[in-house]
Amino acid sequence: AFYFSAVYSESFFLLFCLLAFYWAGGGKWWLAGLAGALAALTRNVGVLLVIPLAIMFVDQYGLRPRAWPGTWLAVGLPVSGPLIYLSVLWREYRDPLLTLEAQKGWAREEAMPWTSFQMAFDQTDFAWLRELLASPTWSTLTSHSVRFGFAEHEALDIAFTLLAMPLVIYCLVKLPLEYAVFPIMLYLLPLFSPSTIHPLMSMSRFLIVMFPLFIALALLTRRQIALTLALVPSIVLLALLTVQFSTWYWVA
Repeated sequence: AFYFSAVYSESFFLLFCLLAFYWAGGGKWWLAGLAGALAALTRNVGVLLVIPLAIMFVDQYGLRPRAWPGTWLAVGLPVSGPLIYLSVLWREYRDPLLTLEAQKGWAREEAMPWTSFQMAFDQTDFAWLRELLASPTWSTLTSHSVRFGFAEHEALDIAFTLLAMPLVIYCLVKLPLEYAVFPIMLYLLPLFSPSTIHPLMSMSRFLIVMFPLFIALALLTRRQIALTLALVPSIVLLALLTVQFSTWYWVA
């Protein structure tokens, strides 16, 4: 709810991804392909929708290409999203790869996922938490040192990345293949390009578009006590992040 109300691309991206899955499941392949293209135009990782859409298409029509209807071409439409964006960069700046140069501003580099985690743990500093535990008062909680330390020293990014890991695995075990493949790809991709500023930067934001994780959470919280255990910290965190963001502290 916090990120969807902020000026980020996640709300549009999630909408188009959901529409792609929904229309593909109903056999409306040109609509599904169009939604996939719009998702890929919104965020470059939307091009990965080709894979779950292909799985759903094969599930509906089998593995014999001769038996496929002409709508199979719609499966590849997400590829057009990045191509449109690159063509705009070429037209406006004569450099279709300008987006790669812009990414250098986030100080991202190539690394293996375990290296990304190691970088994040190396930068972790819980001085803000020790300060809060030593003096658990409202004054300490709202102090600049605690709020800045919480914002800048990896705690939130690491917590959410680790929390999502078992959910991704649960999707692989409990959900149809297309619903498992999608979050696996979106989860792993940022881990191969950590930032030297914040190694797991924006992971908490990237995770919310992985809607199969919320299906997994729904399955895991069917009992009231489990639902309460999930909702209470979620509500607290929503309030906390909103206050942080609205007072100019980094969130994700």
